[in-house]
Amino acid sequence: MESKVVRTHRHNLAKWLQELEAMPQETLNEKDLSTMQMLQKMKESHAPIDEFSKKMGGRGTYYDKEGKPMTHWEWSGYLSDLEYKIVKQDQFGPFFVSTVWLGMDHGYSCFTPEGEPYFPVIFETMIFDRREEESGVEQTEDELHLWQDRYSFESQARQGHEVACELAAEKAWKIYQGKGSRLQNDTDSATESQKPESKS
Repeated sequence: MESKVVRTHRHNLAKWLQELEAMPQETLNEKDLSTMQMLQKMKESHAPIDEFSKKMGGRGTYYDKEGKPMTHWEWSGYLSDLEYKIVKQDQFGPFFVSTVWLGMDHGYSCFTPEGEPYFPVIFETMIFDRREEESGVEQTEDELHLWQDRYSFESQARQGHEVACELAAEKAWKIYQGKGSRLQNDTDSATESQKPESKS
């Protein structure tokens, strides 16, 4: 029997549990009841520092935009809040520049000398080349496609976004300049071919 729960809440554990608990229990199938019990246990047991974090030296795995540790439960709620998650997004021709809060620490390989503060890597900027997506025609991926940089602070992320925007804008301009040149050449050739032959 297919679940009646809206599956778009799967990435947001808090909303998923809230919806399950709000439904009349007699309308839930066995799978939904089992899921609800699992989520309730997760909510009760979650702590800011989990076993994986302890193995990583006591670092928290999840952080809010200010760098304060949070539980997986809290993180899953913020993750679906696009107003909170998205720092800035811009489009330059076919290039989409997106800077977002990740929340999950991506500083896996960062080595911090003993006694020095550790800053989690929780923001990311990426550039996506959407020409193939828009045209449906296979393209050779541009060097900017999936360009990426990550940061610890929102101020760094905003600065990094501007750097990415400059790269995307410059490349988009070159692409459209090239198209304009080819178009002009094609037009000139067509015009030349339409000229009447001179009679000598």
